Formats: sequence, C-alpha cells, structure tokens
Amino acid sequence: MAKKTNKDLNKNLSETLKEVDMIKPTNKTKKTVTKKVEKVVKDILEVKFKKIDEFANIPTYAHDGDIGMDMTATSVEYNHDHDYFEYGTGLSAEAERGKAMLLLPRSSVSNTEAFLCNTPGLVDPFTYRGEIKFRYKNRTSIDTVILKCAVRAWNVLNWWEKWNYSFEELEEKVRKNVMDNIWSFAPYKIGERIGQMVMVDTPMVSVKVVDELSETVRGEGGFGSSGK
Repeated sequence: MAKKTNKDLNKNLSETLKEVDMIKPTNKTKKTVTKKVEKVVKDILEVKFKKIDEFANIPTYAHDGDIGMDMTATSVEYNHDHDYFEYGTGLSAEAERGKAMLLLPRSSVSNTEAFLCNTPGLVDPFTYRGEIKFRYKNRTSIDTVILKCAVRAWNVLNWWEKWNYSFEELEEKVRKNVMDNIWSFAPYKIGERIGQMVMVDTPMVSVKVVDELSETVRGEGGFGSSGK
C-alpha cells in the first residue's frame, strides 16, 4: 500500500486525538477511536532507503493521494550492445517480506520516443540490496538513426565526392558524430524524474499440482477470445 508521510500520519493522529477529547468516553466510543488509530497506523508501510549516491533524491509523492512515488536520476550510461540508456537512482531499498516494488514509467514518457525495457520493473526489497535502476530504449535504434543520416548525406554528395570515398567511410563519420552526441538521444537527463515506484502486497504462493481444474465459462479462451 502507498506510504504516507510522517506529516500525514501526525495530522491524522492529531485529529483523532482531538476527537477523543471531545467525545464523552464510553466503551463504544473508545472502541471506535481505537480502531481509527489502528487504521491510520496500519495504512503506513515503512520502506527503508539507503543513499548510495549522496545526491540521490528520496522518492516523493507529487500530490496528496497519489499511488506512485517519483524517482529521480543521479546517473546515466548508454549500452551500445543492447541500445538502451540505464539510469541510476542512487538508492537501494529494504521492505518487509511479502512486499514488492514495481517500477513504472511516468505519463510524461509519451512526450519522448522511449519506453521502459521491462515494464513494469520488479524490485524484491526483502532480498535485493543493489541500486534501483531504470532502463529505457528508444523505439528507433541508434544504428537505424546512423544509417538514415548516412543515406541522406550520401544522396546529396556529387559524383566527385562519391568517387573519393566510399559510403562505408561516410557512415563511419556519421557514426562518430552521433556517438559523440549520444546524450541528445537520451529520454531524460540527470536530475529529472525518470519513473515512479509503487509498493504492492505479494502473498507467498504454495504450488499444488492437480489432475483437473474447476470449469469456467471462459474455459481455454486465450488471446482475443473476448473480442477486439
């Protein structure tokens, strides 16, 4: 469940305690107040964060009542072999057993050409102590960008320039220029909010192998079985 801030908790407890002072104590009202206090505390999930990078930003809610907490980039690296940008948050986390951290893109990702590689990302905060990271790919690969730019450049050359060097040489020049300016293709810059985290309950699963499963109306209807 979403984590409330200490400010929210103190405010709720303060309001509850005011009600206690105003209400004439009876067994019934005591039970009601006790339940309210228990609910406020129960709604809070404590997640511990460790700063691996001193400049890391602790996740925050943009608005009261939001589900996802924004996460900020402290580093970025480009992986040419797999053509993705890997963003570090400078944070590692810890939470109790049975809690999972989902990493999701923010809605602003639609203003870029990028997508989160493993949407949603999954962090096991009960066991994993490494840095929380996001990997983004652009829908148009860098190699495709290089090839398109090289073809355009080749098409505007005159016959004498084409005679003096090959398309491969021109493509290599374009490649060097693109790689020198690779960060212009990154969807986010360091210091920007790159995604959001959501905490969810994940009960432990006990697997039981059976010969038959109960029948349903849907049955074995799979992809597209309910229509377009």
